[in-house]
Amino acid sequence: MSTTRRPVRALALLSAMAALLLTLSGCLKLDMDLTFHSDDTVDGTVVLAVSSSLLESTGMTFDEAFGSEDPFDGEATSSEAYEDDTYVGRTYHFADTPLAEFGDDDMKVTHEDGKFVVDGELDLSAGGETGLSGGEVRVAFTFPGEVESSNGTIDGSTVTWEAQAGDVVQLDAVASDGTSDGFPVLTLVWVLVGLVVVAIVVVVTVVLLRRRAGRRDGVDAATVPPAPAPGEVPPGPPADQQQA
Repeated sequence: MSTTRRPVRALALLSAMAALLLTLSGCLKLDMDLTFHSDDTVDGTVVLAVSSSLLESTGMTFDEAFGSEDPFDGEATSSEAYEDDTYVGRTYHFADTPLAEFGDDDMKVTHEDGKFVVDGELDLSAGGETGLSGGEVRVAFTFPGEVESSNGTIDGSTVTWEAQAGDVVQLDAVASDGTSDGFPVLTLVWVLVGLVVVAIVVVVTVVLLRRRAGRRDGVDAATVPPAPAPGEVPPGPPADQQQA
């Protein structure tokens, strides 16, 4: 069992930084794609970027404008510059990161009794307070087993949430950690073993019944006198029967 209890870690800091960027620009790209493993490690990437036109107007780069803000408090394995046709920012990479490094009191990802449970929120309401809207916000969590329930969009073992500036995104999900997937197979094995045992019992019963029937036929045959040879007079009934 592992539970995220360390305060003010990755997701909380990311939420705070996202709110800050929305307040400044209203044009934020947040693309979080994380994979949770049954051994309580996390892999994945997080893209955090702002409008390139905004940065051009300031004459600054993303690192110059926000370089002092580390949304993951040093927990990311590595990072690199990100740029597309609209946004400029950074991509943060995670590899074998302990599950305990993610979440705080407002965002928890727990692993217990064969289940991953996501419970929290991503607060982007600061952008709405300034009258700004838009941006691209996407959070995708992939689990070892299928997602059983969620308020996001479920696709097999992945659940996705999407939002924009001004939203307060509730992240709720329950997913299997994959370890229970073997039970149906084990059950099938036991069923097959049971069928084999039943078949053996049936075969043994049939063989025993045939043997008993064979013995009974042999006894009956021994009590019947043999047929007389050709020309031989068959013996008559016993003397007591003749006197009667």
